[in-house]
Amino acid sequence: MPFQPGFDRSEAEALIAMLAPMEGQVPALPPPPLPLGWVKLFESPSLGVFDNRWELWHDPVPGSGRFALLVRGTVQQAGSIIDDLLSVMLPAAGKIMGRDYRFAGDSEAGVHLGFALAALVVLWDQTDGVLKKLPCLVPSGSEVYIAGHSQGAAIATLIRSYLEHLASPPVSSLTYKTYTFALPRPGNSRYADEYNAEFANTGMSYRVINSLDWVPQSPLTLESLADVNTPNPISVWFTARVFLEPIHLAISALRDAVHLAQVTRHKPQLDHLSQKQNGVSLATAAAMGLPTDLPAILPSLDFEACGSPFLLIGTPGTNPADPHDFFWQHHASMYDLLLSGGTIPTVASVAALMIEPPDCHPV
Repeated sequence: MPFQPGFDRSEAEALIAMLAPMEGQVPALPPPPLPLGWVKLFESPSLGVFDNRWELWHDPVPGSGRFALLVRGTVQQAGSIIDDLLSVMLPAAGKIMGRDYRFAGDSEAGVHLGFALAALVVLWDQTDGVLKKLPCLVPSGSEVYIAGHSQGAAIATLIRSYLEHLASPPVSSLTYKTYTFALPRPGNSRYADEYNAEFANTGMSYRVINSLDWVPQSPLTLESLADVNTPNPISVWFTARVFLEPIHLAISALRDAVHLAQVTRHKPQLDHLSQKQNGVSLATAAAMGLPTDLPAILPSLDFEACGSPFLLIGTPGTNPADPHDFFWQHHASMYDLLLSGGTIPTVASVAALMIEPPDCHPV
């Protein structure tokens, strides 16, 4: 049966259940059971300096035959964390490592630098990348879910965009439906508008959000006058009234200062990435999926989310097994519990499980 537009809770529950093991075990949150019938066809090794991984699953049940491309989120590895911190904007289309990329057709669309680089590594890896494996493992004309949690949700979003602009018959013949969970903002408003017009408006892309999760609120966004669509009153006044030119120059200077501040802020991470690649030949870098050049960074912090929202109302409180777990509301297992209506653990319930039974001796 072909993909149907619209949010399907059973689809979302199956996908988050397959994504949860990629995050690992979480204290006080039981791992969701894997959906019946689904089998893992492929699991990538660690890819690139950001330690990205993806998996391909298949539901061989007659009448379904669907596949799921799943992308892992952030893990406690330096490269994975650096990927999140590279929160500057690069053009949504351009050239990296001598190879063209395109996440959007809008010339003013921008995407998160770290997420974009990670998406291209996952796509382009010459041995275990998505573009290498999909034609081998997924028959032409098949239906494929694209899903991710956390950082993996942002990468999955960009992968969906990339595949839309790819004119490669083995991959472009597939039909896609996207579900993301705890999605951090992957690009600017121009990218989000184009993404939503192509996929959200057609009922084929959803982002599931826990109302108490802080990750979907990141990266922090700052919309400047340069991010506002033109023409607008300010842009018209600037061109029509010469006496406003000093204000225009001041705003331009402020925009340049914000850009410089962002580049300075991330210079240690960019230097680390450069050191990782230092001494690696272009051929080796290409084989590893590493970028060797970058387009100019855009002077913008206008990050926005993508996909039709599906809101889950979180249950307030902290992790009863670890009060310092600041990802408590963010874990994939928590999203599964909220989706399925499961019982959220409490301090009392966890304490009860930890009580040892009394010793019993025969009389």
